[in-house]
Amino acid sequence: MMRFDQLPGFESTIHLAQWLGLAMGEIDWFADRYNNLARNHVEQSHHYRWHWLPKRRGGVRMIEAPKARLRRVQRRILDRILHLVPLSEAACGFVRGRSCLDHARRHVGAIWLVTTDLSDWFGRIDGARVFAQFRWLGYPPAVAVALTGLCTTRVPAALIAQAAPGDRLWLRSPHLPQGAPTSPSLANLVTSRLDRRLSAYAAAENLRYSRYADDLALSPQHGANAPPPDRVIDAVTRIARSERFVINTAKTHIRRQCDSMRICGSIVNARLNSTRVEYDRLRAAVHRHVHGNPEPDLNKLLGQLTWLAQRNPRRAERLREKLKREAGPGSDELEPQIDRLTCSSANNG
Repeated sequence: MMRFDQLPGFESTIHLAQWLGLAMGEIDWFADRYNNLARNHVEQSHHYRWHWLPKRRGGVRMIEAPKARLRRVQRRILDRILHLVPLSEAACGFVRGRSCLDHARRHVGAIWLVTTDLSDWFGRIDGARVFAQFRWLGYPPAVAVALTGLCTTRVPAALIAQAAPGDRLWLRSPHLPQGAPTSPSLANLVTSRLDRRLSAYAAAENLRYSRYADDLALSPQHGANAPPPDRVIDAVTRIARSERFVINTAKTHIRRQCDSMRICGSIVNARLNSTRVEYDRLRAAVHRHVHGNPEPDLNKLLGQLTWLAQRNPRRAERLREKLKREAGPGSDELEPQIDRLTCSSANNG
């Protein structure tokens, strides 16, 4: 079993409880050791708040947000354990020092691009797979069971009845809650084996592979012979299925240079760029701001300009100059904030 020397060690759940600042009874209570909370209809006794959130493309997703005390416990597990575990180079989401821009940059200039999505990424990672990760990190079985309970949950029966029939099985079983701070890092750890297998497949077939959370992207290396994209999709689907993941066929796309090749909202056809729609919307917001209808949240506007600057510094610079030139009365207070945007543009351009 692999061990990580930098991780805190716990010989028993007593040591884990002391490290978390909890009593032994609280460990069992937060971890719902006896599955009491899922059967309890009293909301005040639950450690999570559940609600349905509409998806942009139809349907709903279950948001499971831990309450304050459990969130603090999970945050300590995240900061002192999970963040210390190295991840595959293919993983770009929820990894310190990496972002969706790193995910997109790897595929700039490709002749074609395959993008796809893992269905219900968090929910389909069950307690057994989370337990296996904590065991892999070197923790004794009893400690791994407790850590698993602290980082997974079941949805109360009354809420499960509102879910789609295909989702009810994993909702009633221990799974990673979408809303817990530990879930993204644990999902990355569980998905590491899929990353290794897809990276090996990509290397053998002259492809590039990267993943941002549940979004997967593959493209051919420049000037290399690669299999046709349909065959790539078949291979990815087969490998994902063998790793107990499900590919969302509705979000599987093949895009070529004649199309708008997008990854996480960025264009990657010839160079990293923003979409025209995004730029036009931001330009209109800047125009309104400097011509008598100021944005109520200036920090939000500047944040959007900073995001634009990371992909198209020249366009961001033009809008920045427009803000400084035409801001009018009160612009003295605005200029330092815009100048910080200049620094951001220079560092990312």
